Amino acid sequence: MIHKVTRDDVVSGYKVILGREPESERAIQSHIDSGSELWPWVESLTRSAEFRRRSGWRPLCFVHIHKTAGSSMLVGLQKALGPGGLYWRGETEPFDAFEHRTGDELTGFAAIGGHISRTEFREKIGDDGVFAAVLRDPVARAISLFDFMKSPFSTSHPIRDEILDLDLEGALRRSQGFVDLVANQQCKLIGSEPTFAAAVAEIASNAWIIGDIAQSEKMFVRMCGKAGVAATQLPRVNIGRDGYADGITEKCRSMLRELNAEDVKLVDWVRSLGD
Repeated sequence: MIHKVTRDDVVSGYKVILGREPESERAIQSHIDSGSELWPWVESLTRSAEFRRRSGWRPLCFVHIHKTAGSSMLVGLQKALGPGGLYWRGETEPFDAFEHRTGDELTGFAAIGGHISRTEFREKIGDDGVFAAVLRDPVARAISLFDFMKSPFSTSHPIRDEILDLDLEGALRRSQGFVDLVANQQCKLIGSEPTFAAAVAEIASNAWIIGDIAQSEKMFVRMCGKAGVAATQLPRVNIGRDGYADGITEKCRSMLRELNAEDVKLVDWVRSLGD
């Protein structure tokens, strides 16, 4: 027999789950008028930002750094969390809509992710999250990003036209936009400044799940645990084409290492921590 939400259910649910009385008779009536069944309605209260704040729960906040298995994390979290459990910038709604989301709206999701820097997370929710990021050797990351940006899958990127007719060395010499995307970006997205010291200070000061791309499957299991769900198998998504790094000269790789001196330190340090 289907049990629709009654007035007594609403009053009891608020007291038991939220620890307070409903704010008004209108609020009570709105729940009754929704026609919800009892247990889905109870579950909606336990997913609310108010309940999560009251219980000390903190959302999983994934900083997606370009070309560090972020697409795999997106698809894996979608499967693990189900509809409504994940907010992913640019996927859940248009990219710029994130700017208009409030912290309370965002913390209603079990996990929040996408191309969102730690600075942007701080503006929305402060330090009230469990943060996560996958790192990658900065030279390999830059080469992969360059190949992706010239591919048919990246036609809308704002600096694609700047690099379309250039090789990687040419892009590093002539496209400031591309340089900005690859130079010490991992430190900057995590630490708010493009320095190893800033990134380490941030990781030491807050709750972080962080590791090298080779550890991504183990990281995914931990991330699902923090989001309160069982982990599914991490899919492999958006994998670079075979041989995309062939032909990249040592001179070009040296330029990338020099541009990414701080990111090299960060990746080496994170690798030294192990699992």
